[in-house]
Amino acid sequence: MVQMLFFLRFRSQLRRTRPDLIADLEEVFAGAAKAAGGKFVSARRMLSASFDDSRIGFTLDIAIALENLNKKFAEARRELSGYALILGRDIPEGEAEHLARELSGGEFTGIWCSREIAGELETFGTFNKPFNSYCELKNVSPPRAQEPLSLYPYRDRIERALAQGGGKNTLLIGPEFMGKRDGLYHYCQSLLGGAPLLSIQFTPGDNSPSCFADALNPGLRAFLAASINKDRLEELDSLQSLIFKERIREELSPYAGFALRRFLKLLLLSYMETLSPRLPQAIIFLENPLEAEGMLVFREVWNSLENRDSFLVFGINSIPPDEGFREYGSLFPRILKFTADDMPGKNKLDIPQAILEPAYALALLGRYFPAWLFPQLFDEAGLNKALPMKAMELLGAEGLVEDNKPQPRISGFIARAEKALGERKETIKEMARGRILDWVNSHRLSPCFRLLKILSDLGGRAGDALILAAIRSDVCSSAFKGIENAIADKSFGPLVGEENAQALIWIFDTLRMLVHGTEQEIRVAFAVPVPELPEKSFVGFKAQIQANLTAFYLGAREKEQASECAKAALRINQGLKDGAIPAFRLFSLENVFKQRFSDALEYISFAVEQAEKSEAPEEILRSSYFASGIYFLYGNLAMAQRFAAKAEETAALLGCSEWGGRALFLRGRLLFEAGNYKEALELFESLIGTMPQGAVEAWAFRTRVFLNVTGASREKTASVPGPSAGRNSDALLFAAEAAFLAGEYREALALAESIIALELQDAGNESFFFTESPDWSSGFAQCEGMFIPPGALRARFARVYKALAQSRLLPSEELSAELRNEMQRLIREEIPADGDPNDAFYYYAWYSILQSTGAPQVDLGTAVSIAFKRLQRRASRIDSAEIRSAYVSNNYWNGALTLAAKEFKLI
Repeated sequence: MVQMLFFLRFRSQLRRTRPDLIADLEEVFAGAAKAAGGKFVSARRMLSASFDDSRIGFTLDIAIALENLNKKFAEARRELSGYALILGRDIPEGEAEHLARELSGGEFTGIWCSREIAGELETFGTFNKPFNSYCELKNVSPPRAQEPLSLYPYRDRIERALAQGGGKNTLLIGPEFMGKRDGLYHYCQSLLGGAPLLSIQFTPGDNSPSCFADALNPGLRAFLAASINKDRLEELDSLQSLIFKERIREELSPYAGFALRRFLKLLLLSYMETLSPRLPQAIIFLENPLEAEGMLVFREVWNSLENRDSFLVFGINSIPPDEGFREYGSLFPRILKFTADDMPGKNKLDIPQAILEPAYALALLGRYFPAWLFPQLFDEAGLNKALPMKAMELLGAEGLVEDNKPQPRISGFIARAEKALGERKETIKEMARGRILDWVNSHRLSPCFRLLKILSDLGGRAGDALILAAIRSDVCSSAFKGIENAIADKSFGPLVGEENAQALIWIFDTLRMLVHGTEQEIRVAFAVPVPELPEKSFVGFKAQIQANLTAFYLGAREKEQASECAKAALRINQGLKDGAIPAFRLFSLENVFKQRFSDALEYISFAVEQAEKSEAPEEILRSSYFASGIYFLYGNLAMAQRFAAKAEETAALLGCSEWGGRALFLRGRLLFEAGNYKEALELFESLIGTMPQGAVEAWAFRTRVFLNVTGASREKTASVPGPSAGRNSDALLFAAEAAFLAGEYREALALAESIIALELQDAGNESFFFTESPDWSSGFAQCEGMFIPPGALRARFARVYKALAQSRLLPSEELSAELRNEMQRLIREEIPADGDPNDAFYYYAWYSILQSTGAPQVDLGTAVSIAFKRLQRRASRIDSAEIRSAYVSNNYWNGALTLAAKEFKLI
């Protein structure tokens, strides 16, 4: 154990005469000791601190503490009567005070280290000759900065060559360690005149967005914040946070790509606009552009800029294959090739042992985090936050690292350092693992399959809950090629545990099909039997299996099996503190299938809450979307609109265009149901040409029809252009509806009969209900389609329109009675007691048929009374007075029913 003692002669007297000075000295000592990991003790005669010398970078920690203390003591020396700061190992308690008094008197006043510790600190300071086994610190040496010419002999040559470029974008190519980066960096700094450089450091072969997120470092952000408006800065911060979280994912997910393009364009424009008052061109520095997949994104954004002449782009790269040049001719019209056979890089591990540990730690962390985060990462690890920057300063003075680039300029540094460190490397790897896991657990990094590889490379293994979260995250993010490759090359098992591998492959395959597959692909995936899991395996795997089965059985409309699996998933989830799978949404849908809306609303609320707590945007999207659908069925159109808007907003954030379109379509349906036909039509028409067209065109057509019949449009119903009425499509139904509303009863009758005939042919072939992906097969899908297949719903509508058309064609007494009986049977047996948005239409149709066929007045009054009470009940659930009023008055069928209620004096 290393001890640090601080003794002041006449301490008690100084406390009375110079209390501020003594308090300041003691505070500095305590702060320096604690920063170095010491346990501080304040005793009556002296202050002390004990240290664990197995701490990462301990020697440099102590050097930093001595540097700070030496500076403070020098300032106060004239006002002190003598002091001693003593560093030693295992100093006997009985000797400590005697030693302190001996080393604080007369000429000996100062900082003392045992011979052993002084030897360890030789890198950082010089010592006088030893006295009584202790050496007095003479001075704390500053970094031994060598002349730039000796460290970077090509700097002047590179700068001169760049200066002859005539303002052309230039790519500098040469060997890895010749100092290209240093030369280009200093040239750019000379042009910028103190403004920060926008530098994008690509990693060869890496497709993560980390290089772009890291470009907006704290210095550059502060520079931009002084000029750009608050809204743009907030958007940059938000986008940076989103793409930062994706930094370790192996594949660029669609939503990360969407955010990345927006972020990069905003960053480039903001940088250019901020620099434009002082410089003719903004300077961009690209590192390793020819070897990086991320360069494809940069070129796409670059080509979209209209003011490319306002930028000057420089790049550096090692010598690539000849064919690589041609692809970048448009970006880099000027290419400088350097050869430097005498600069192969440092082949020896010329790093002092005292700095080797922090240098290795920085190189490891630098693979996953930007250098400007190192102080925070060290602080979070319980280490000295000053240590990484001090290490970078010392390494930079020796030419071993360049400007905030933590990888030393030593060939094969990581492997060489690990060999030199021996077992100590495991302690440092454990620290790096801990930082990465902490950032994942605190939702600052997204879990992903590459995370499992990183943890394995760092000598660890992910926990089972994290393995499952990583698989689920990659599937939902459409970034799962890494998992497919690992399964193919047999590396999947060692990463997840061979005993669990087959079950996890089943989970991956079935979840991937649920999220991305067709009905047929889903059925093929679930035809594979569920592999057995070991008895003591992680129960979260079993919960995910049950959740996948629930989604499949819901899709196949096998209600009992879905109910059993949903209950099993929830039951298993109750025992999971960490790694609970998102099962509440599926259980909510299972309750909708059984038309238990009270339970469905409760569980969908739990689902949204759980998704928000776990910060899982894909699940927030799905839960919000289905929450909107469930509230729509229940009758609260206002709440449904809020959840639909939330789903749409989340989809936009994630770049999920189809989910975003489906949520916007649902908002259109909600506006349609509230009778806001003009606004609904605007939304439907905005989707034409961007989303699958059958349902979109059909509902746009339907909305135009109702705009006409309500008098909100001057266009005649008969002249409204309709979509192609395909087999079993919404369009065919709405064509029948339009014909009836236009008074073309025979046409409406014929169309209705054709729909009924088509549905009879398809009887038993119930459409699949998709719980994990947007369904565009019908506008009724994922709404009413939750508890009645859209085909069956269309057939029900067709039967009603058939009866309505027949009732208008002067039916016989016998047919009239048959129509009345048919509608009464439909009302009693098929219309659910609750949860059908088309309630008012069915009941008004019943009243209308009774009226057209000459039914007694008492029957008419009864029908209107029942219908209006149901309308009032649904309207009462809308928690917005404005939307409630529109629903009752503006909706065509509700308005007709309200008029009938007035005629019968129910209002």
